[in-house]
Amino acid sequence: MLEKSNVEPVIEISRMIEVMRAYQAGADITDKTQDLLKRALEKLANVPQG
Repeated sequence: MLEKSNVEPVIEISRMIEVMRAYQAGADITDKTQDLLKRALEKLANVPQG
C-alpha cells in the first residue's frame, strides 16, 4: 500500500512566500519606527533649556 502525501508543493511555496513578505513588512515597520524614535530623541536633545 502506498500512502499519498497531503501536501501540495505549489500551494505551500506560495504560502511560504506570503509569510516571508509579511515578515519583511513587519521588519520594515519596526526599522522605520526605531528610526523615527531615534530622530525624535535627537531633536529633543537639541531643544534649548530654559
